[in-house]
Amino acid sequence: MMPIRILLVDDHPLIIEGYRTILLQTIKTDIEIFTSYSIENAYQIIFDEIAPKRFDIILLDISMPPFREKRIDNGLALGKLIRETHPAVKLVVLTMHGEPIVLFNVYETLRPESLMVKTDIDFKGFTLAFENVINGEEYFSETARNAIRTLNLQNFCKDEINRKILLMISERFTIKDIAHALKISESTVEKRKAIIRDFLNIKDGKDTEIILVAKSLGLL
Repeated sequence: MMPIRILLVDDHPLIIEGYRTILLQTIKTDIEIFTSYSIENAYQIIFDEIAPKRFDIILLDISMPPFREKRIDNGLALGKLIRETHPAVKLVVLTMHGEPIVLFNVYETLRPESLMVKTDIDFKGFTLAFENVINGEEYFSETARNAIRTLNLQNFCKDEINRKILLMISERFTIKDIAHALKISESTVEKRKAIIRDFLNIKDGKDTEIILVAKSLGLL
């Protein structure tokens, strides 16, 4: 039986080495581990036209510096590309983000086999996640699981543009910046903001009120 081939992608080498050590010490299945410290390097490994490598599982951190040459902005964008080109690969996503709408966005975009908030997990949880994924099961840390369960009931959150605009509002993006980032018109952004206000039951609130209400509802 061939070993399970795992690629660990994170821009913090010490963290990667920690993950590698845990897996080698605890996973009983025969595994082979590869590491990458940047999106550019991970792209080169995964999409090498001359000698492409086969991976069974890829671990990603969604918050990583971009690979501008290929217009891959972060780990989420890399994960999306992997999903589109290598659908059989199982994705394990680790993030420091605990905001429900961020986690739900990752879930809806990638449908990962595992999604974990770093502050949720310990040595045992990390090992269990990989054991589950190797055995064809899923694993979601508590914060991720609660976010998915809660927001999955709200149709508003299932719309990717709605999620992205709400996130950008919380990050103080202007209408012009949002339109440029999402490649839509400023009038479209205004209309979407009106939908967001309506969903949050805000009449004419400014961005600060949108943020406050969204946080009170557990969206941010």
